[in-house]
Amino acid sequence: MQNVTDLIVSIVAVVVPIVAGFVTKNILASKKTLNLISVLSPLAKEAVVAAEKSGVTAYLTSEIKKSKAVQYVSDELKKLGFTVSDTSTIANSVEKAFAEMKTDIEKAYPQKTEEQEKAEELAKTNSDKANELLAAQKALADAQAKVAELSK
Repeated sequence: MQNVTDLIVSIVAVVVPIVAGFVTKNILASKKTLNLISVLSPLAKEAVVAAEKSGVTAYLTSEIKKSKAVQYVSDELKKLGFTVSDTSTIANSVEKAFAEMKTDIEKAYPQKTEEQEKAEELAKTNSDKANELLAAQKALADAQAKVAELSK
C-alpha cells in the first residue's frame, strides 16, 4: 500500500507542474488576446478618422481608405508589441469602427469626389494658362512701349 501511495505522490508531483504550466500559458494567451481586443477598437477608430481626413483633400476610393486604416492599425499594434498576422481581424475591426461612426464622419469630413478632383485640376490648368497669358500680354505691352520709345 505504501508503494502505491508513493507512486501516486510521485506522479502527482510530476503532473502538477506540467498542468500548471499549461494552464498558466493558456491564461497568459487569453490575457494577451483580451489586451489585443481592448486596444484594437480605439486604434481602429483613430485609423478610420485619419483615413477619412485624407479623403477630404484628395479623392480616395473607399477601398484605399480601408487599406490605409488597416495598415495604420497594423503598424500601431506592432509598435505596442503585438504580433498580429491575421489582417482580417484588423479589417473587420476597421469596418466595425466605420459602421459605428459613419454618420458623424460623413458630416465632419465631406469626401472629395472624383469629379471635384478633375474640376480642381482643370481650374488649376486654366489658372496657369491665364497667368501665362497675362504675363505674355504684359511682356507685349512692355515691348510695344519700348518700340514706341525708340521710335521717337
